[in-house]
Amino acid sequence: MPEIYWIDLNKFDTKNDKSTWLEMSEILIKNGFKVTLLCGYKYNKEKYSSYKVRIKYLSAISFSPIYRLILLLRATFYLLQAAGPKDLIIVSPASLFAGYILKFFRKCHIHLDIRSPAIEVHGFKNHIIKLLFWTFPLLFFSNSPNTYSFISRQLKYQVETEFNTQFKNHLIWHSGVNTRMFQNTPPSKKQKSSKFNLLYQGSLSPNRGIDLIIKSLALLKKSVKENIMLSIVGGGPYLNIFKKMASELDIAEHIHFTGFIPYEKMPLIIQSADCCICPLPDLPEWNVSSPLKVFEYLACGKPMILTPIAAHEQIITNNDFIVWTKGFSPADFSTAIERACCNQHILAESAKKFGINNAQYYDWELQGNKFALYLKSEIKKSKSKV
Repeated sequence: MPEIYWIDLNKFDTKNDKSTWLEMSEILIKNGFKVTLLCGYKYNKEKYSSYKVRIKYLSAISFSPIYRLILLLRATFYLLQAAGPKDLIIVSPASLFAGYILKFFRKCHIHLDIRSPAIEVHGFKNHIIKLLFWTFPLLFFSNSPNTYSFISRQLKYQVETEFNTQFKNHLIWHSGVNTRMFQNTPPSKKQKSSKFNLLYQGSLSPNRGIDLIIKSLALLKKSVKENIMLSIVGGGPYLNIFKKMASELDIAEHIHFTGFIPYEKMPLIIQSADCCICPLPDLPEWNVSSPLKVFEYLACGKPMILTPIAAHEQIITNNDFIVWTKGFSPADFSTAIERACCNQHILAESAKKFGINNAQYYDWELQGNKFALYLKSEIKKSKSKV
């Protein structure tokens, strides 16, 4: 079985979504592959001892976009020495150039996996980053990989439309959850607060609807607001902006900003919440996504407040533990939060039953086995052509 080298041009130790790479690598290993993840780091070269994947950390100057460029070059040079003609390289659009070089010089099997579209960007620096790590690679090298995969059919169609191409040999695998990890983690033994604990966890950026949640708290009736505590889990450059917004709206006492929390601690955080929220707005980049946090909330059996976007509706519909916002304004979120708070016990019972009976259908195991089977089949086809 060939070795898989999976390139991720990010600082893995501070990355919000580690589970996609850790969990999928683990299942690929169970299917007979040897997997090495190539990535950067900010503080620590974390080992993740409970996973069998080998992680090769590469250092680079921590200045974007130079950081990614250096990381890309270092990963390329490393693989020119380490990878053989039978090995498989999984790349993203950002590392597609490395795939092109390795296919040409080392005759490796190149697999392009696209997890998300290019997010709408503002500012000169962000436009340069988009050009270097999305537009140029897909414009010049999108036909060089042997195989492809996407997080959703909608994303595949969007990329095909943007670059006037067609990906025939492809697989769709969406997000999932480690049900054993999330279901078997008990809530914290600390004395539970009498307040209604609402949770948002994930990346903190202006286009994810976090500002709408914060503004919605200010609209709640005093009798409802005083019984609510919102925990916002995540770090990054926008953390202080959201803190300032909470202070200016005079609701800082109702919001707990935790900062970044590692993936392995998230089951405990989610289990300790009364209701979880995914406030993604109606934007093209979210309508083609497969929101990871929703799968984790489901596995923990938690009620949810969700926005009416396609990505949410395709995961779960017509369940009475979901409180759907009617729209995307702070007032819509305020109404949904009040409803969730007033009906918390009924919602909690329904969500718990659903999690126990259905979480296995959202497990990473299903996606990983499908991915492994696809790769084995394509490798076998490649060998038969030689």
